[in-house]
Amino acid sequence: MLSIHTGGTKVPPYHFEASARQHSMLSEAIRGSLLYRGEGFNLEPGHLSHFEYSFKDDSYILRLRDNLRFHNGRNVTIVDLEFAITRGFFSNKPNFFSARFGEIKGVGKIKPGTKFTSGKIEGITILDENTLKIKLNAPNPSFLHNLTSPYYSLIPIESLKEDYLSWKTKPIGAGKYAVESIDTKEQHMTLKRDDTISEKPTRILVSWNGSISKATFDISFEHLDGYQEYVSQLPVMVKIIEFSNVNTLGSNPSFKKLTSEIIKQSPFIASELGIKPADQVLPSHFWGRATTITKSTTQAVKSLAKPFENKTVKAALFSGKPISKKNHYYVRELISRFKEFGINLIIETTENKFFDKHLCEKYSFFISGKVVDYTDPIVMFGAYRTGGHDPFLAPTEPQRKRFDILYRQCATSNKSPQQRANCVKELSQFTYDNNIVLALSEEPSLTYYNKKTIKTLGKQTQPLTLRLDNILTTGIQK
Repeated sequence: MLSIHTGGTKVPPYHFEASARQHSMLSEAIRGSLLYRGEGFNLEPGHLSHFEYSFKDDSYILRLRDNLRFHNGRNVTIVDLEFAITRGFFSNKPNFFSARFGEIKGVGKIKPGTKFTSGKIEGITILDENTLKIKLNAPNPSFLHNLTSPYYSLIPIESLKEDYLSWKTKPIGAGKYAVESIDTKEQHMTLKRDDTISEKPTRILVSWNGSISKATFDISFEHLDGYQEYVSQLPVMVKIIEFSNVNTLGSNPSFKKLTSEIIKQSPFIASELGIKPADQVLPSHFWGRATTITKSTTQAVKSLAKPFENKTVKAALFSGKPISKKNHYYVRELISRFKEFGINLIIETTENKFFDKHLCEKYSFFISGKVVDYTDPIVMFGAYRTGGHDPFLAPTEPQRKRFDILYRQCATSNKSPQQRANCVKELSQFTYDNNIVLALSEEPSLTYYNKKTIKTLGKQTQPLTLRLDNILTTGIQK
């Protein structure tokens, strides 16, 4: 049996509020993906056998594979595909669907908490028992790439609670691995695949128990001495600071400016942890980045800090327990840097992925990781527009109106790649200049594996998602 430790957390990795990397790995194993991203960002079939953009009527055509079946024994239908892509719009809980699929025609008319009904969204049409047509408000070259995330893959509606995000009992999908058992007390679960392929794991133990020794596992998301380290070529996330717009300090432009200048005094670098400096929310390899980057002198920052000297500032860090070495680094650095300017920073942890009004009233800002999108940069800004999934972290007036205008221009710019790049660049610069979100660093995904039991992790083209089906074992048991 292959064993994997995903890091200590009270939230199971299949819960919708689990960390993105944990959730993505488990979702891909259990639910599979509609499409896969191959080498050079080429798209490869997953649960979809055919996918294309129709120039005839500006629509996307998606066709399901034949004979797909969920682990509960039910055949997959075309309505399941419709539900998979739109369920978040019917949910009464915050989620990421609007950032990826908010441009589907008619989704804005769906009231959160509404019961899902096939055919309710204007831009989605069932053509036949295997084919779906989707129309957007404006063509988006990244739409198909969004379907590579297992978060939006096939899922049986009967296995979910009324919020369409939470499982009733256990995760069910149409992927390679089915859930064999779950032990919430011991914080582990077992996955099993029906077919047996030489060197590929038939059964997998996944643990999220932070109090046990990770040295007994074949694969770990946290550093283990003597294990082989695998580093993704591109960053998997940008570590960010987001300000609360319902907290007195968090909504204060002077405090936001001060925080920005404090973190710009010296870069966040920890090569042994894979932490590289970042100066904005779009990672360094992307197009559309802000070009005017400024930094105040230490004396100027001291002047900005004067009104806040001897104040206590409370912030929250999205983290499991025990806190990882990476997150310890950020906590130490931030507390030290604020202290240098006479401010007492207190950082508490939270396992809430989405920050509700109660949390946002309590904390001035939040430290978390924003998953990098590799094809559409405007996804990195989607949370902050009106109607985004984090309303209490969005800019307030007068910045809100201008931000919404710039975002809309980016979302609907389809005349040329250059026009889209210019729009994103203007949005990036506005976000940077107004301290809407601050970037601390870029991080690749790090995976550690035992060379005695793991031959290779195999082809891993999506930095966020560890594809368990591609792992080859040596056949040696620990």
